[in-house]
Amino acid sequence: RNIGKFGLFTSLPMSSFEVQVQARDVTEDYLANHSSASPLEGGLSTGVGFFDHMLDQLQSHGLLTLSVLVSPVPPNPHTVDASNRNAGRQSELAQEIGRRLGLALRPIVAERRGGRKEGATFMCPLDEALAWCRIEESDDPKATVELSNPSGGLGKFSATSVGQLRYSTIVSFFSSLSPSLGLSIHLRNVKGSNSHHVVESAFKAFARCLRLFMDGRPEGGRHWGSPTEAKGVAKADRKTKETMISVEMSSGGGKKRDSLGNSKDAGSAAVDVSTGIPAFDGLLRALFGGAGVGLVLRCKGDLWIDDHHLVEDVGISLGKCLLTLLGDKKGLNRMWLHEGSMATAVVDLSNRPHCEAEVGWRTEGTALREGSVLSKEMVEHFLESFATESRITLHVTAEGEGSDDSERATAVMEAVGKAVGGAMAKDQRREGKVASSKGTLDK
Repeated sequence: RNIGKFGLFTSLPMSSFEVQVQARDVTEDYLANHSSASPLEGGLSTGVGFFDHMLDQLQSHGLLTLSVLVSPVPPNPHTVDASNRNAGRQSELAQEIGRRLGLALRPIVAERRGGRKEGATFMCPLDEALAWCRIEESDDPKATVELSNPSGGLGKFSATSVGQLRYSTIVSFFSSLSPSLGLSIHLRNVKGSNSHHVVESAFKAFARCLRLFMDGRPEGGRHWGSPTEAKGVAKADRKTKETMISVEMSSGGGKKRDSLGNSKDAGSAAVDVSTGIPAFDGLLRALFGGAGVGLVLRCKGDLWIDDHHLVEDVGISLGKCLLTLLGDKKGLNRMWLHEGSMATAVVDLSNRPHCEAEVGWRTEGTALREGSVLSKEMVEHFLESFATESRITLHVTAEGEGSDDSERATAVMEAVGKAVGGAMAKDQRREGKVASSKGTLDK
């Protein structure tokens, strides 16, 4: 039977247990009363604890409200034994849940799509792990799930399960979900050594990709018109024996200096930097210009030694400022993927600092370009320092074989900036809440 306009409830007996699935799009609750959805009756209790956790990722990151209940449910379902009461028959169970969930989501997806035909791609990081997902329409919808390493297991130690959820069950779930949803789903592990991270990043990538497939790709990550952006300002001053740095960072409009050196409103995000290293200035303009974040930066450093102290300390100062600017992260997209012609970057405002930068330098030698003080290793180290202090997860890769090293570095910085800007953008459907199944990004 139908629930409201966009939900679907299915309940079918399966031998000695019954599967009940409900789904609702948070979007409809927002459009109806500008509030997030209330929980559906039942919650998540499949009888496979880690499976419940993954379905929770789907609803949190996909802006969905789900109830998946496998009866009978014991009075206290949150013990190890009760939470995994169906682990022994999980393959059959996962297939049926996938089928029922696909049927529940199918009218929701169709309504949100409005006849659009383009597919969607998203990548999700989780510390060292990175998962890729592609969803598209197909006359013969199928799922391809490639999360295992060359040995056929998950992560560094080739695990065959996470908790009590088997990898084969994950494949069964998506293989059943895809045809009932009427969409081809492609999931791939790009990298990752921790089996929990590999699986969780895959479910998050699917959730984000499905949401993007429904919404369409908005400009700069912004949904629902042009929501009012928070006009915050963050400042930082750093003074050591090696460097002196002053930073002012702003969202929703930038700052610039007049002829007397006074800071004034620029109306739109302006990037005004002076580090003493022209090549570094250009990279910072690409980064913060791409993010749409205003920046005024002045610094002096011991360049007579080398570029290390100045570049590292700028990364530290800018990361701290960005962390302050992000605040509690409520209402923000949190994750965003930018695929440029020369570089791809994905950012998660996760409060879990991690950076993996693959620039693929094309020339030998240490300098970014001939005659420059800026070294190639410090471009990468800057990103590490920036990610660490802003407490973001960042994966960025330069694409293609062509272009010189300076162009590759600029493309990387711009891609990172675009991804940061998209992650910082507000989604009104998340108003007052952080995009996390934990309910917080502070712990």
